Amino acid sequence: MGFSPAHPGVQAAVRNGLVTPAAVGTAAAPKPTAFPAVALTVTLPVPLLGAGGNSREHWRARHARVAGERRDVRACLVALVGGHPPAAFRTGRLAVTLTLLGRRRMDSDNAEMVVKAARDELASWLAIDDADPRAAWAVGQEPGGAFGVRVDIRRTEA
Repeated sequence: MGFSPAHPGVQAAVRNGLVTPAAVGTAAAPKPTAFPAVALTVTLPVPLLGAGGNSREHWRARHARVAGERRDVRACLVALVGGHPPAAFRTGRLAVTLTLLGRRRMDSDNAEMVVKAARDELASWLAIDDADPRAAWAVGQEPGGAFGVRVDIRRTEA
């Protein structure tokens, strides 16, 4: 399964040095066995634009923003990791940390709302429900620098 070199998320990944220009648009995604057995950390150059619970967005504008964020997160995951998660994440319990990069510090409840679209798409990519008790979700923040979200997935037990 290929990916479009014209996608803004892929172009941002190339600009930030996360993927090489030669790898863009080439053969199929890497095999899951190429990744660590119990941990994966990847930085997605996707700016999450939600304002948390303080936003007064029209429902159509919110729907379009969330759909765009989910599309960009999926495209970056496919470009950087592959179409499917590593096999080690299919069983056992997972600890997943989403760290917001480049935004000002906000309340923890607003940070949870800002990463909701990314969390939903990451859960879809992992083929689990984000309410599944096998996955423990956490949200962190690192103000300043480039916008994006760092995803850290660890298998905590078999």
